[in-house]
Amino acid sequence: MKVLSSICTALMILSFILLFGIGNSEGFEIEVMKPSFGDYYDYSGYLYHSAYVKTSEPYYAVSWYLNGKYVGCSGGEADDIEAFFAFDSYAEDPPGSPHGKTYTLKAEAWSIGTIDNPSVKATKSYNVTVYSVPKTDDRYGNHTFAHMKGSVDVGWNGTKAETTADGYISTEMPLPIVYGINIRYAVGLLTRGDPIILDQPAPPLPINIGVISKDHQFFESNASQPYSDTYELPNGGNPGSRYYVEAKVTITAQYPQFPNNQDELTVEDREELSIPRD
Repeated sequence: MKVLSSICTALMILSFILLFGIGNSEGFEIEVMKPSFGDYYDYSGYLYHSAYVKTSEPYYAVSWYLNGKYVGCSGGEADDIEAFFAFDSYAEDPPGSPHGKTYTLKAEAWSIGTIDNPSVKATKSYNVTVYSVPKTDDRYGNHTFAHMKGSVDVGWNGTKAETTADGYISTEMPLPIVYGINIRYAVGLLTRGDPIILDQPAPPLPINIGVISKDHQFFESNASQPYSDTYELPNGGNPGSRYYVEAKVTITAQYPQFPNNQDELTVEDREELSIPRD
């Protein structure tokens, strides 16, 4: 990263020396800035992303920034008016969150210029939203052969706890199956004693209970229950304290005539956040 920064700095210093200062270059601008693989803006887990710019006339160098932080440089050659940059090319990929963290990508381009028409800067930017990858699991029941799938994702977006969860069950059997989808969620303060719960559904989230069975006209019968929540720590949390957010989805299935033979699937996730001391 320091090498790339030095290259861009050297290019621009050389440009200033040759061109005797900065002025207005008529018409120089970044005409297009977009993802290099199309006009899509949502990504999962981390920022694996390549950006593209097109300038109105040849550029001398293009600097790239992520949320205002310099992350790389593209040097122009001859009549270059296009530049690409992969934002996953440095060590720490910016993480996502269950509801999405938004990052601003900015390009800063310098025209080549002449003594009569000195080099100037043009900028353009757009946003990318990055989502974390949920924990998932699925299985077929040993007793009911029902297909159960669970998905849970918790995380922190700054000092805001975010949660998403989903439970799903399906069957291809003609016999009625009693199912349950139970989702639990909480945000709390970790202490030396018992954790202090700060936020949870009140009253507790209902258990989705019902009966499914294959209809002769359809391939399968299914049911699902999604859930989503956020909680912002008051005043940004207490300095020196640790907090947690956790969620769990439990899916059960059984035949009414065999209540002791129950199939079950549980998926859970937990993330902690430490607030630094001032």
